[in-house]
Amino acid sequence: MSIDLLVTVSVLCWGAWGIFEKKALSGSTARDVAVLLYGFNIIQIPVFILLLDWLEPGWHFSANALLWCGGAALCYALGIVSYLSVLKKIDASYVIGSTACYPIITIFLAASFLGEPVVANRLCGALLVAAGVFAISCTRMTGRDDDQLDGRSRWMAASCLLITTLAFGLRSVCAKLALADATPLMVYMGKCVWDLFFIVPVVLLFLKQGHRFDLKKGRTILFCSLSTLCLALGGFAYLAAMARCSASYVVAITSCYPVIMYLLALVFLGERFSKLRLAGISVLVIGAILLQTTASL
Repeated sequence: MSIDLLVTVSVLCWGAWGIFEKKALSGSTARDVAVLLYGFNIIQIPVFILLLDWLEPGWHFSANALLWCGGAALCYALGIVSYLSVLKKIDASYVIGSTACYPIITIFLAASFLGEPVVANRLCGALLVAAGVFAISCTRMTGRDDDQLDGRSRWMAASCLLITTLAFGLRSVCAKLALADATPLMVYMGKCVWDLFFIVPVVLLFLKQGHRFDLKKGRTILFCSLSTLCLALGGFAYLAAMARCSASYVVAITSCYPVIMYLLALVFLGERFSKLRLAGISVLVIGAILLQTTASL
């Protein structure tokens, strides 16, 4: 399977993922959705074991790969809780557009920890992608959802967006380091195994905060399962692409998924179309095209 096809699958799946999670949040709390997503991740483990036995007989984890899978899972835990918290309060395109700037973090971390070159075209492309998604997100700063936030809520939302962006950027570097000693399928399963350990402190934290879980809503379960499916397909395609070329290229090019998310949001979430968002999408696509020239570097 070509790198371009893998990237396309990842972008399409991740674009739909945000819509399904927003739908799930429309009838449940961010804490309930986070725990359900963790549960669905854990359920995937037996499936991955069967696939590994079939596709990669004799597979085993090295200590190094398992360690970096744990790092990716920890970053996921920090990122997903912050992400869902702010997604519950703010429009989907604002949240996903803002956090899609994480490729900039990955590029500089990859240069520091992986020794990857900071190619001029890649950096310029990533900056254009970031500028595009920022323009998309700016259209909600005067929107209905944002106007309902007081000063403290806006500060909390900005903090959650920053934590999410940093966590997702660092997660990509951890995944790339794990791929040095494991296959994409093993890395994805390794992250799910670590979720078994991280779900416990997450649940305990929510209980300590006085939250009472309601995990039986059919609508929430449906959209969480669809979100998990999109993340699984998109994540596997993403890791498979990273195993074949540089991390910064794959991460930056897959950041185009807000375009798909925005188009789906217009149809399924009833979000308003704006010229500024159209301009943001255009800049983002130009950046993505520029990134295509660095695939082999």
